[in-house]
Amino acid sequence: MVMFLLICMLPLALNLQSVEAETQTWTVDDDGPADFHTIQDAIDAPEVMDGDTIFVRDGIYQENVRVDEKSLLLIGENKASTIIDGNGTEPTDLVRLANVNTAVISGFTIRNAAGYGSGICLLGCRNIKIEDTIIEDCYRGIVIAHGSDLKAVGNLIKSNTPGEGDMGMHIYDVLRMEILDNIVVGFAHGIGTSGLEFTLRNNTLADNVYLGVYLASDRNVVTQNVIINSQEGIRIHWHDITPGNEVYHNDFINNMVQASCNESTNVWDDGYPSGGNYWSDYEERYPDARELDGSGIWDTPYVIDDHNQDNYPLVEPLSPRIPSAILADLVKRQAWPEHHHYDISKDEDESQTLNARVENLGNRTAWVKVVFNTTKDNGTTSIIETDVVNIDPGETADLSADFGPLTDLDRGKYTVSARCLFSQDLIVWGQGRREKTFKFNVVA
Repeated sequence: MVMFLLICMLPLALNLQSVEAETQTWTVDDDGPADFHTIQDAIDAPEVMDGDTIFVRDGIYQENVRVDEKSLLLIGENKASTIIDGNGTEPTDLVRLANVNTAVISGFTIRNAAGYGSGICLLGCRNIKIEDTIIEDCYRGIVIAHGSDLKAVGNLIKSNTPGEGDMGMHIYDVLRMEILDNIVVGFAHGIGTSGLEFTLRNNTLADNVYLGVYLASDRNVVTQNVIINSQEGIRIHWHDITPGNEVYHNDFINNMVQASCNESTNVWDDGYPSGGNYWSDYEERYPDARELDGSGIWDTPYVIDDHNQDNYPLVEPLSPRIPSAILADLVKRQAWPEHHHYDISKDEDESQTLNARVENLGNRTAWVKVVFNTTKDNGTTSIIETDVVNIDPGETADLSADFGPLTDLDRGKYTVSARCLFSQDLIVWGQGRREKTFKFNVVA
């Protein structure tokens, strides 16, 4: 009888276990119907359990988010419009996780940490993934201390005051981390790490004033990154003469010092015919070098110091990270550029449509908009922007913006400079500008 009762109770026990293991999704909306109206209220609620998802709808949340020892998925509805804003008032971290085992942060814009605050801070965490998030105007973008098995994937980390932010990503005492497909731009230092077994792959580090990448550890792999426009591209500070880090298939472009090491020996290529890195100053340093048997590899090593050299430097960059979008034509009712000067009537035309045709000549989808800067003959200026569009490789799109409605005050001669801005992921590159100029008159 006892055995019979045990067998009968087994399905009930299994069902109870499945109910206990079931996770839930909780919604947050700052000004609409939802389970909670602040992110912190959702995190602190006793009914929100480990493994649950907190889904945050579009809005601006002026709060500091704290998660202690609770495993959650923090998911924003749209990274461009789901915003955690520190409002520049408190020198603190905007999102901080402490002693958390397993969590995801995805789909937010995190901005305006005052003082020495960071956008995201992880303390003593493991198995955390930060992905598809924009962090801007924070002294440090991401700070991580004392953790393991972490990932930062597909984030845009930028400082709008170049050189004043300390570091895009500051990571120390961490074991095993993947840093993949991120863009870090405009800081004093790009990415700084200390720990073991890091992988830095396919990141863009641009216009970080002093350092692109700083490694104070060994057993790391740095590959397929673009490191551009810093005083030092990469610095490895590690006291060991045994080969410790592998650095290959990167593009080092326009850094005053491309690479430096401190009493350490590292591997700077993947052998022949795979090759090493692209160095933009190679031909200046080695004017007599020749390509090795049409392999795309130079025949002379690129020397970094007595213990470090790239034995197989690459002739060409591996893959430009910036899509090659250009402003192909600017047209006015299909008349321009045949006629660079024309008249429009304020009486016949309620407004004047300014048009641009943009072609993507690159191999990636480009984020594109056109900015028209109009200057009247009396010196007054105005800026008119088109909407943002995505253009696939090889495709052409027509963008337009209205100048008007026109009144008697608008009569006069105008010069219009049209500028195309494009980006890989919401970051506009100054070197990506393409401009054309034309003129028109507004007449009675």
